[in-house]
Amino acid sequence: MATAAAAARAIEVALPNAAAHLPAVLDVLRSLAEEPSLPKPTRVQARLLMGDWAAAVELADEGLAADPKNVALRAAKVRAKVALRDFDAAQSELDMLKSARSVPAVVVAQPHWPSSGAIPWKARRGAVTLVGPARL
Repeated sequence: MATAAAAARAIEVALPNAAAHLPAVLDVLRSLAEEPSLPKPTRVQARLLMGDWAAAVELADEGLAADPKNVALRAAKVRAKVALRDFDAAQSELDMLKSARSVPAVVVAQPHWPSSGAIPWKARRGAVTLVGPARL
């Protein structure tokens, strides 16, 4: 369990595209994502780093059903929804974060849409990269 916890902490600082270049990283992320004894936010983060957006949303929803005020899960869900290009759902989740008054989570999750209302994004290798000061 200590090894899994250390690996879980390491994925929080991993580069988002590391799994695409290192098959061993993908194996570790998969193991973490499928380990039921780990906290949901850790498992969701592993899914995000794997680029498994739909599974990240599903895990986040499971965790939010048990703990609707979990800021880490809601912020991760925002990132996954943006990657899935479900911008309306991402905005809805972001609004919930804002109403929770969790400034750090909102900064992490908020893609900083411009005043025009258009959401800036560009596709890169099947993922979404937001253009602007805060990239998800």
